[in-house]
Amino acid sequence: MFSPPAAIEIVDVGVALSTLDPSWTVYTTPRIGLDRPDFLAVHDRFGVCIIHVLDWTPDTTCVLPDGRIGRLGVDNQWAPIPLDPRIPAARSRSSIFDQFYAMPEHGGSPTAAIRSVLILPAFTTAAAGGVFPRSDNDRLALVGISGGDAVAFDIGEVVRGFGCQPPPAPSIEKLRRHVAAVPDSVRRSSWDPTTPQSIIDIAENPSQHQHRRIDGAAGAGKSSALAARAARLASDGKRVLALSFNVTFANGLRSMVDGYCRQIGADPTLVTCANFHSFCTRVVSDAELTGGHLEATRGAPWTVAIVEKAAQAYVQGRGPLFDAVMIDEGQDFTDAWWDLLHDHVLVAGGETLLAVDRTQDIYGRTEWLDDPRRSDALGVETVGLSTTMRLPDDLLALTNEFATSKLDGSLQLPTPSMDTSADHGSVRRWGDVARVNDIGTAIGQEVVELLASDPTLRPRDIAFVCDYHHDGVRAAAVIERAGIAVHHIFSRDPDDPRRRR
Repeated sequence: MFSPPAAIEIVDVGVALSTLDPSWTVYTTPRIGLDRPDFLAVHDRFGVCIIHVLDWTPDTTCVLPDGRIGRLGVDNQWAPIPLDPRIPAARSRSSIFDQFYAMPEHGGSPTAAIRSVLILPAFTTAAAGGVFPRSDNDRLALVGISGGDAVAFDIGEVVRGFGCQPPPAPSIEKLRRHVAAVPDSVRRSSWDPTTPQSIIDIAENPSQHQHRRIDGAAGAGKSSALAARAARLASDGKRVLALSFNVTFANGLRSMVDGYCRQIGADPTLVTCANFHSFCTRVVSDAELTGGHLEATRGAPWTVAIVEKAAQAYVQGRGPLFDAVMIDEGQDFTDAWWDLLHDHVLVAGGETLLAVDRTQDIYGRTEWLDDPRRSDALGVETVGLSTTMRLPDDLLALTNEFATSKLDGSLQLPTPSMDTSADHGSVRRWGDVARVNDIGTAIGQEVVELLASDPTLRPRDIAFVCDYHHDGVRAAAVIERAGIAVHHIFSRDPDDPRRRR
């Protein structure tokens, strides 16, 4: 036999958090990548606390004889819950640390500066802890559990946990930059006067096409247009999924969506931004944690297997649905990925927007975009953006000349409509190295010489790109020996967390 624990007077967690010292920033139901906790408390000295609130009550929650957590159902029968809430709480701690807090040089596991806590307002802390079975999983053991008495007595102690070393300022700044918070007030207003009309036209979708594709070269404004459309749909209360193939692009989309949402008073938390395989991984993880049995083709690479499993999860009714799906850098996607999103993730009658740059088809995946059976069946409207605002004008001419003389010349970047080269010129230098192994060293020396020769330059004004990690490691070493810090992703170890970031 078992009996439920005694109840206490329920406290309002949100009200308690509002009494924290003003040096804390508390976000309510923020969107952080694929995670959306109830609260996020951030402090420059005490780090980050991810807060999940459980509305369980002692008379409907207990520990079953087999040790599992039980809830009382509408049929007045006790049944085990499908998922221990410590699991998503621990996962949000890891994913937020890895994607939105850790710098490239940090280790692979969350530090004490990132904490996750479950709050059960209707329980005492002692009783709340007794509801959860003992776990040998270190990740679950690190999830804090508090009751309403702890919240009422000292909410500051709850969010500070056992304390931590002062977090790096760049990490806190990085996290704040990627938190999409619910605005104090949601109002529909107009676009900023500086927003280009081409972006506004795509965002407003005056033709009300259900499926559209944006074609344009690098810097044409495709990502901005996609983010603006996502913001407009969010202002109408729509749930939007914005995806890219590259994780860095997903973070960039998040920033642009937030900016456009501020312009028109939309709720940015309605827009989920992620890279495609992270989204599939979350879908599969959630499905398997709640009892789904998923199998991929034997021997299939992970990038294929995770998509197959995600599709099965949706067939079993175990995946989240969205009113609109937006895809940035669509030339990096495959037809199988599109089919998953269109056939399973999108609600019936939902909207899609696909941004494509054929000049950057580095994986050779665009053939499916030209299939008329697919585009005609969906009634896809193609929108072309014929300018580029990213490259200096003289580099446009040089790039097109190279494509004509060295490549097949069929893909050309758009040239400016007027002569603005006097205002948008570039300075180019060519350098030769005696041996291939000297490339990284030469790049590092060039960066050091640039900073030494121009006092107006700062280290963050310079970026360098290498074909191979070993070249990047050598370049970074040269720069660091000169006393200049380098923020980079290079490592000779393929399992180094730095490479993921």
